[in-house]
Amino acid sequence: MFTVDGQLATEYVNIVEESCDSAVTKGKRVRLQLRDVSSIDEAGHCLLRRLAQKGVAIRGSGIYTSYIVQDLNAENP
Repeated sequence: MFTVDGQLATEYVNIVEESCDSAVTKGKRVRLQLRDVSSIDEAGHCLLRRLAQKGVAIRGSGIYTSYIVQDLNAENP
């Protein structure tokens, strides 16, 4: 499981994506927990969509991230 705190912004997208992709290619079940995330920029939203399409389970805590995750899950049932 990977956990993101703070912001999911352009400067952090590559490291999160590389970490998740590495685990996915090794056949591992990947979960991404958005914990105490206060903002997600456009690059972060795009990343979450890509990860969800790859089968990464995304969870969020708090009102903001819960809404974002709910939206992603509606797009990728």
